[in-house]
Amino acid sequence: MKGFIISEFLGLEAGWWAVIIAAAGLLAYVIDLILRKRAESKRQQSLIERVRALELKAEPTPLVIQIGTLPSIPEDAEEIVTEADELLEAGASIDAAALIKIGNIAFPKSDYKKAEHYYRVALDQAEHSKRLDLVAAALGNMGLVYQVKGDLDVALKHHKEALKIHHAIGYRQGEAIDLGNMGLISKAKGNLDEARRCQKASLKIDREIGSRKGE
Repeated sequence: MKGFIISEFLGLEAGWWAVIIAAAGLLAYVIDLILRKRAESKRQQSLIERVRALELKAEPTPLVIQIGTLPSIPEDAEEIVTEADELLEAGASIDAAALIKIGNIAFPKSDYKKAEHYYRVALDQAEHSKRLDLVAAALGNMGLVYQVKGDLDVALKHHKEALKIHHAIGYRQGEAIDLGNMGLISKAKGNLDEARRCQKASLKIDREIGSRKGE
């Protein structure tokens, strides 16, 4: 009888220890989960702040560019592009307009591969969100990449698509730039009549909207 009571007591104690150990394990899991969520929240907040800072740096750069009037390269251009690379790799969400502008920072540095990469990422985002102005900007700027690579037919196709959208949304400066780029391609292909037509149309718009730089 005595041995039975002792064995029952020990059995009860073992059961309680199992419960305590399980509870401790569950508590450790919950604490670890909370700490992980806090760390992830801080990481996300840090990414958001870095994205905002990056977008502010890219803000002065124009959306739509032309071979003859490329934007000046910012002094911190290398840092801007490197930061954008790191943020995208970390899974951060960068606005499509900023991505296009970062591509426009890489383009004058002759980093055409990097510029095209940003135009394509921006184009995917803009198409998904139906932001036609950004779709046109990305298409037109991608046309410049093909233009400098010598793939003139593909370049012309992109500029024509951009022109169609710019015309549809009433962005006349975009139309002028697209026509100017198309004129340069036509000239490179030896089609001087078409080049002249495009440049005249571009000049007409520039004068109507008062774009002295475009003129």
